[in-house]
Amino acid sequence: MHLSLGWKAAALILFNVVLTFSAGLLARNFVLNPELAKVERINDEKILHQLEVIEGLIQNNMAESANRIKAIAARIDGNHWERFATSLSELAAASELSYVIAATSDGGLLQVRPGKYFDASESPTPQDINRILNLVRQHEAVNQTLVTLLEGKHGPMIIAAARLQRAEEKMQQGPSLFVAVSHIDAAFIQRINLLSGVELTLISDQQFDQLRTSPRALSGLRSTDNQLHWNVNGVDGKPVLTAAISLPPRSYDDQFFSPTLAIALLITLATWCIAIWLLHRTIISPMNNASKTLQSIMEDKDYGRQLEYKHYDEFGRLVAFCNKLLGMVDKHTTELQALSLTDPLTELNNRRAFDTQSQKFWALAERSNTRMALIAFDIDHFKSYNDRYGHPAGDKVIKAFAGILEHTFKRASDVVARVGGEEFLVITQDTPAGACLVLTNRVLQELRDLRLEHTGNPVGCVTASAGVFQATPDANLSLEIALIRADEILYAAKHEGRNRAMYSDALVNSMSTIKTADIHQLPRNS
Repeated sequence: MHLSLGWKAAALILFNVVLTFSAGLLARNFVLNPELAKVERINDEKILHQLEVIEGLIQNNMAESANRIKAIAARIDGNHWERFATSLSELAAASELSYVIAATSDGGLLQVRPGKYFDASESPTPQDINRILNLVRQHEAVNQTLVTLLEGKHGPMIIAAARLQRAEEKMQQGPSLFVAVSHIDAAFIQRINLLSGVELTLISDQQFDQLRTSPRALSGLRSTDNQLHWNVNGVDGKPVLTAAISLPPRSYDDQFFSPTLAIALLITLATWCIAIWLLHRTIISPMNNASKTLQSIMEDKDYGRQLEYKHYDEFGRLVAFCNKLLGMVDKHTTELQALSLTDPLTELNNRRAFDTQSQKFWALAERSNTRMALIAFDIDHFKSYNDRYGHPAGDKVIKAFAGILEHTFKRASDVVARVGGEEFLVITQDTPAGACLVLTNRVLQELRDLRLEHTGNPVGCVTASAGVFQATPDANLSLEIALIRADEILYAAKHEGRNRAMYSDALVNSMSTIKTADIHQLPRNS
């Protein structure tokens, strides 16, 4: 199978696209993407670690708030609890809390004071306070501050609780449980966002249930929608708070074959299609046209025809060289054709040229019903002349006789040819019988008038014989038959003694000798 240059170029480009795209795809998926994923994971872990640090700071602040309340209570004796209530209110109002709680261990004395971030719509319910106090009472470590998360009516809240151990006689005189509470609401999340520099969004219970079905959602890994999920557990180890961290889009595409790659491939293919079209238009199509033109030149042998190309680039220079070469071939072909159709000694037509031209004129005469005359000439005793006087002298005789024929039969429709060593043929059309005979005799007489010595000829000079056949071509009379008949008449003239011409317009047995005395001279302008 032979592919054209255009298809070869297209196949090569397609192979290059596929190879390059495959290599890039493999390098992206197995070299670049894993490295980018590693960097991304490190950054994500830094964000989670930063949130854990912030979580620790919040826990410390909450614990400090609870311990400050405990310290104030420790300095109050049993007779000045009113001062504790005032100090508790001042401390709560100045702290970044929702509210604070002070209570006795049995719940007999309870005080709740609003903090700096208290929201009336999030006021604690008795159920919330009882749950907080019950949780604190269950905490066994008396000297250790409890910091944990608890789900309340208005959402999750972070609590820090401290217990004050009193002497038995003072247990009923003042509070021994101190709790600092901060509701984790939108304002609280906003404060964390400012501290962390990331965007946190609380996850509802319904959203949390949906997240549990995703294997990556709660694993600490980035999800497909570029989110991390941060969980904070309560004292029972179960998540109380889940927040989504919105992250910037990934700097890489982790899908094996993504829409981005598909678009890139389509753009690449479209670009190469345009490149192939331009290649075909600017190079391949002109080459095809040049190839077709060269094939046509070769088939028609029209070497004078030129290739066409407007631009003078590399291919243009090649076309210019081809045109120059075609010009040389045309010149040499013309010269060779001239040599192949011309007798080199006399510069008359040779037998090949005579056959070509006589066929054309014979066919034309047959269509137009015009009479044609075929005249065969032969120089008498020419072999003995060459033997006696040498070939150079014989060549001079041939050239002299050719000159006589050329200036005698000079019409455009006359064909004069040397067809053998001393043999000549003339074909002339639409010539009256008398004029044809006069011209034939004139040729023979002019040769005699040259008085070229020839001792081997009874006359003593060079002479010639001629056979004239005149007829109208038709379907039954071909050129070949007419030539045979002219030769028969010529040999009849030679048989009669040479130095004469014989004429016939019949195919057989009707010949007459032409004598000089029987011919009337034609006018000079005929």
